[in-house]
Amino acid sequence: MKFKDRKQAGQVLVERLEAYRSDNPLVLAIPRGGVPLAAEVAKKLDADLDVLLVHKIGAENNPEYAVGSVAESGKIQELESLADKVIVLDVPQPFYSVGEFYEDFSQVSDGDMKLSFDQLARGNT
Repeated sequence: MKFKDRKQAGQVLVERLEAYRSDNPLVLAIPRGGVPLAAEVAKKLDADLDVLLVHKIGAENNPEYAVGSVAESGKIQELESLADKVIVLDVPQPFYSVGEFYEDFSQVSDGDMKLSFDQLARGNT
């Protein structure tokens, strides 16, 4: 499954989540790149949006190039115990990188992230 951009990925994901609209869902995003996708989901579901803070693991010679991320100790287990359901669009095998599934996987700046939250608060994205 290949997406045009993060916004389109959010639109596809929300199709699978529509049944949860009446459950007052909370949409969590991993900053920065996950915020535009999650904002699209939150907008369509009329849901709250928050971020799940993680620490990026940068490549040795290029710290801006993420090779992974780590959440606070116990954070993932805590979320799994609180989640009603985990929904996954696709589990590609083998999996190499998130960016390979997007035509446009440009960097998301702090300003872009703030804009996503501001637009959601105003009711338009």
